[in-house]
Amino acid sequence: MNYRPKFHFAPQSGWCNDPNGLVFHDGLWHLFFQFHPHSLEWGPMHWGHAVSRDLVAWEEWPIALAPDELGTIYSGSASLADDGKIVACFTHHSENGEAQSLAFSGDGGRNFEKFAGNPVLTSDSKDFRDPKIWKMGQSWKMIVAAGRVAQIFSSPDLVSWTLESEFPAPHDEWIWECPDLFLLDGKWVLLASFVVPSAPHEALFWLGEFDGKRFSPGSEPQKLSFGPDDYAAVSFNNAPDGRRILIGWMSNWAYAAKTPTENDGFRGAMTLPRELSIRDGKLCQNPVREIEKYRGAPVDLSGAVISTNPENAPFRHSISGACDVELEIETGFNDALELDFFFGAPQKIAEKNVWPEDRDLSLFLENHRGAYRARLDREGFGRAEQFAPRWAYEAFGAKRETFKVRVLVDNCSLEIFLDNEHYGAFLVFPDAPLCAIGLSQTWFAEDVEQTTKIVSGKIYPLEF
Repeated sequence: MNYRPKFHFAPQSGWCNDPNGLVFHDGLWHLFFQFHPHSLEWGPMHWGHAVSRDLVAWEEWPIALAPDELGTIYSGSASLADDGKIVACFTHHSENGEAQSLAFSGDGGRNFEKFAGNPVLTSDSKDFRDPKIWKMGQSWKMIVAAGRVAQIFSSPDLVSWTLESEFPAPHDEWIWECPDLFLLDGKWVLLASFVVPSAPHEALFWLGEFDGKRFSPGSEPQKLSFGPDDYAAVSFNNAPDGRRILIGWMSNWAYAAKTPTENDGFRGAMTLPRELSIRDGKLCQNPVREIEKYRGAPVDLSGAVISTNPENAPFRHSISGACDVELEIETGFNDALELDFFFGAPQKIAEKNVWPEDRDLSLFLENHRGAYRARLDREGFGRAEQFAPRWAYEAFGAKRETFKVRVLVDNCSLEIFLDNEHYGAFLVFPDAPLCAIGLSQTWFAEDVEQTTKIVSGKIYPLEF
């Protein structure tokens, strides 16, 4: 089984984790990333480098930053300096601690020269890493993880930095990683990932205000993703047309070193880039529009009615490879739409009313006990028990009668977008390729027929 993703970035070989230095420059989207080129396990960190013209098809370039006498190269960010060069701000990590350093590229990111005066910012904190820099007016800003707080600095020249404020973690024992702070549709968004002792990591965001020195939250922290496989997500600097594009590492530290991709020569991949917006005071997440140019001819489900009546055969469609499923549905109270992904031989679905033997993945969109929620069921999914629990679910508020759902399926992942707002990334490692997609209706009471109407719906193969 080939687990190399088709439309997600993964290195040709070696280990990768956090995205770094996301910046748009001269028509290219630059993705730097934590990289160990000599092993499929985490080790001395470098900055790997890939570029894209459309955020979907990536070309891997040579290593951008390698370890030196100051330490290995941890996470950071990139922007455009006042002279037009790409400037990378990154963490030097050594046995002596962590500090922030600079490197500059005058040839579009192909080669970087480290600043002779590195490091430019030090701290007494043992955990002091992952700087995000941006230009605000005539001043440079930096937000950086410093143990149990995020620190905000200002600088006139990227070299001399002044501490302006600190922002605490939601819980005293949580450790900040990969903070990001940006203006979006008139609101400031602070997002970060957290190391949580004896528990899965967390990725959260706040909406609020920023006066150039201090961030003031206007909301309680909220989950960035309801799936387990989206960590260290950060956004691009200098994106055109005012877009805010986010990419995360599509894995989880609980099992990142155990994923079964060794035969494919890599370990670790990135989420599909997603575009952020704020609508009605909520942070919305959607796949970048560029993925749509890779869609093939769709199966049109618009107007279809799915019923709990056993005499009505559920919808099922044979498909292979990557795909993009987009549905808008109308449903009743206390019922659910079940979206099934089958993995195996195509002949298993030759007979219309016979399901494949192995029902690997089931996504339920349901109103249950007055709440709208999504559930992903991984029972019977082969290797899945090694990586995550059977059930993954999230409640999103009061029950509703309409849902919008979009699911992007790749060789080793599902990404779920709900109502243009909620996002979940899930690693999956089936023993056979995707062969079919099915839709069925479930009901919690006996002898009561319920229906779901597909207001609009299409299944697109993704062709590369």
